[in-house]
Amino acid sequence: MLAPDRQICQHPSQKPDLSGAELAYPTRIDPLTSHSLMPKPPPIDQKLVEHLGELARISLPKERQTELRDKLQQIVDAFSALGEVNFEAGEDDATARTVTPADLRPDRAETPPDVTEVLANAPQVAADCFVVARVVEP
Repeated sequence: MLAPDRQICQHPSQKPDLSGAELAYPTRIDPLTSHSLMPKPPPIDQKLVEHLGELARISLPKERQTELRDKLQQIVDAFSALGEVNFEAGEDDATARTVTPADLRPDRAETPPDVTEVLANAPQVAADCFVVARVVEP
């Protein structure tokens, strides 16, 4: 690997100095044939939930964090189960079917609902718009 203090390229017009550099490139893994290579993901812990909360800029009480950790673990476990599927068999699911244009509803114009009807269940309204919490800091 390259030393952290060594720059490969300072400017796009300059050619990099790779003398003596050991570049390690990962080998490409085919996802259709490498199902047995999928590692078991680490369990979701409290530290990870707190970190995700910081990234999402949300604050959750401890009891909600526990609930979220359990739900995230269920999601991770569900995706991990895909690693156990044998994709090499090549057999289609008997219940799978192709959707054709005839299966879709006809596309027709409809009159949009009235603004008062749409805003009837809004917690807060201002100038005929939904009022929502700021999610981006100024």
